[in-house]
Amino acid sequence: MLFIKQKYLPYRIAFFSVGVTLLVKLGLEHLTGITSSLSLWLIAISISTWYGSIISGLTSVFLAALASHYFFTNPSSTLDSLEFVLFIIEGLLISALTANFQSSKQQSDSDKTEAQINLKDLLQSQRSLRQGEELYRTLTQNLPNGVVFLFDRDMRFMGAEGTELQIFGLPKEEFQGKTLHETVLPETYDLIEPAYRSTLQGTPMCIEIPYNNQVYLVQTFPVKDENSKIMTGLAIFQNVTNRKQAEAKIIKLNQALNRRVKELQTLLEVIPTGIGIAEDPECRTIRANPALAKLLGIPVDANASLSAPNDERPTNFKVYQDGRELAPEELVMQYATTHGVEILDSEIEVVRNDGVRINLSQYAAPLLYVRLFLKCERN
Repeated sequence: MLFIKQKYLPYRIAFFSVGVTLLVKLGLEHLTGITSSLSLWLIAISISTWYGSIISGLTSVFLAALASHYFFTNPSSTLDSLEFVLFIIEGLLISALTANFQSSKQQSDSDKTEAQINLKDLLQSQRSLRQGEELYRTLTQNLPNGVVFLFDRDMRFMGAEGTELQIFGLPKEEFQGKTLHETVLPETYDLIEPAYRSTLQGTPMCIEIPYNNQVYLVQTFPVKDENSKIMTGLAIFQNVTNRKQAEAKIIKLNQALNRRVKELQTLLEVIPTGIGIAEDPECRTIRANPALAKLLGIPVDANASLSAPNDERPTNFKVYQDGRELAPEELVMQYATTHGVEILDSEIEVVRNDGVRINLSQYAAPLLYVRLFLKCERN
């Protein structure tokens, strides 16, 4: 229904404006006895075109021509006929000019609105950009043990921020406009230049370089525009000297620890005293050195624990004390780890299936990470 009303609106405007003008002209003629000029019709045509459309204007010209011809024109007068033709031409021109002016105004209003929207977006973008720049500046100025460089496609510095700005011996202001070649020593340039070059070609890089008795981790990234075209490069230099020194110390400590472990392993293998080490708090797995394995009559790589699972538990020997076979939980290693105590000089008798009986003196003590030590001496 609304669409139908909108469709016929231009014709309603035309009929209304021409009808009002006709009433005004008839009223003036009745009051004065003088036929008014055709210029009043031009006003009606202009109003129709302005508030309606070019269709309203053309319709007004047609209606005004009919009304003028019917009510005010003398068909026998050549002058009236000529004036009537000129009126139609003027009406068409007025309608066209008014429609064109209205269209220009609407376009101008639309452009103005669009410009206002664009201006608002631009101001918002500028605010966001300033906020981003401030955040970037805050982050880079407070980068721990580091400095950030922005460089162009000629590897010329465009900006520098960070806590390690003294890295190349120049104040912040002097970096601006200088190239990498002008800033660093030749040997350092040879290390950094390939990373910068690769970054400007689109490949991020990460390298470590020595400089002034320090070690720097250098990370480079390409900076692209909204079309993914590389504009500049970003380089982050971070002083990792302390970390590298700590890593070196850890390596030395590991090497020393490995040497000690090998020494202990060698000692366990060659010492003539039987030694067992439990690998869990319940002593389900006990590793025996060669001397203890020989006393028990088991392979060196076998599990020596009588608390082990059935498929691992040795069955070729039993342990007695004072003529009574000891249960697994009564054995010195199991007792020491369960009660957290050290046991000294506990005497037992190991009876093997091959008939060999061995009297042993035991020592057991809990160790770090619940590993146990068992020292066995044959009497």
